[in-house]
Amino acid sequence: MLKQQYDLQELKHNREMELMQATIDAQEREQNRIGKDLHDDLGALLTASKIQLQQIKRLSGAETSTAPYIELGAEMLDQSIDRLRAIAKSLSPPTLEHFGIKDALEEYATQFSSAKEIQINTSIQEKRYDSATELGLFRMIQELVNNTIKYAQASKIDISLTSDRDFIWLNYSDN
Repeated sequence: MLKQQYDLQELKHNREMELMQATIDAQEREQNRIGKDLHDDLGALLTASKIQLQQIKRLSGAETSTAPYIELGAEMLDQSIDRLRAIAKSLSPPTLEHFGIKDALEEYATQFSSAKEIQINTSIQEKRYDSATELGLFRMIQELVNNTIKYAQASKIDISLTSDRDFIWLNYSDN
């Protein structure tokens, strides 16, 4: 009877783990789809709008009273395109998919350091893991960085990632 209870609990646990993994996979697929849609569809539309504004400016001449408004509109579209690319990239980081966790985290650290005035140092072992592991590690580190920025007001973050045959060690600290 105890063995049956144990087996039943084991089955229940395995089923819960499968459901949790299926949920995570579905969320990641949806984030990838949204990221690609944002980049491909909305990004193209914003770029086309910017080109139209540039065409209007060229045709109307720089001396017209609308030129400053056209210029401001073009600058706003540039900012929108940059933000859109950042959002799309965070939803579906192409560097992670193509080059792995090391390159993706180094790129993330560089971009974040320049944009948020926070220094992020990385020491990442040159190794590829399966895509689910790399994505999980990347998402954890994103959340840790966001929490540090939001709650700790730190100016420096250190991230190291190493592994051996059986374990992966993620060390994260801030000042």
